Amino acid sequence: MNLNLQLHKLLLTSLIILLNTVVFSQDRKSKTIELNKNLIYGSVSVGNDLFAKAFYYDRILKGNIFWGKDILPIVKIGIGQHKAFEYNDGNYVTIQYGIISATETSHHFEIATGLKYYFNGSLHGKLPISSSLGYRFQKPGGLLVFRVGTGYPEIVYLGLGWSF
Repeated sequence: MNLNLQLHKLLLTSLIILLNTVVFSQDRKSKTIELNKNLIYGSVSVGNDLFAKAFYYDRILKGNIFWGKDILPIVKIGIGQHKAFEYNDGNYVTIQYGIISATETSHHFEIATGLKYYFNGSLHGKLPISSSLGYRFQKPGGLLVFRVGTGYPEIVYLGLGWSF
């Protein structure tokens, strides 16, 4: 009888814990935010032996397919110019694919990678990999966008633009 009572107590305790977990494990409903989907910005950057300036167009793609509500895919295209101190200068076009955090605040994390193609200068015909990892200040529905971060081949970049 003592064993039977212990089994009942164990079963009742397990049932209370299970029900408590089910009742209080409500799914977090994140608010969907509306960042402007398009961004045009200028960027300046420095590297080991170079200075670069570029203009970009970013587009936030429809998310929630692969990444979920808090991470959105982005695609970037740009045109720019590298000026090296000794060699390796040239104009380029670039395309990158990445992700941006879609938090409810104005502060976002972004990461992207892609290719650059140099169409003139000493790097003509080269197709190096480019990448960026940075911070973006963009208010949901706001127009002004500020970007700062690190990348390759640039070491540090700074950008300012307009979203719509």
